[in-house]
Amino acid sequence: MITKSWKIDSMLISPQLASQTNVITQISWRLNATDNMHNSTVYGSVNLSYEEGSPFTPYEQLIEEQVVTWVKESLGPATVAAHEAAVEQQIFNLINPPLVQLANPW
Repeated sequence: MITKSWKIDSMLISPQLASQTNVITQISWRLNATDNMHNSTVYGSVNLSYEEGSPFTPYEQLIEEQVVTWVKESLGPATVAAHEAAVEQQIFNLINPPLVQLANPW
């Protein structure tokens, strides 16, 4: 069984944007997968924008699960599914390599 986990590596912040402070403008994320013997990872980043009057969570009140949700919403369901399939495929390829190098037969 493969376990996948989305993690937030870092966030770029605009100290002042519209009437808010410490507004996230870019999120660097990582998707890890493991079967407890093999690991794979995909990295990426998304840009966010904030419009005056939109719902806003103060920076100090953020939790990782909420930020991961923003990343997934920004990527869209098809891209999220593609990344999750890619890390699973990487683990499958580690278990069953599609190419191998053999010693020369002579």
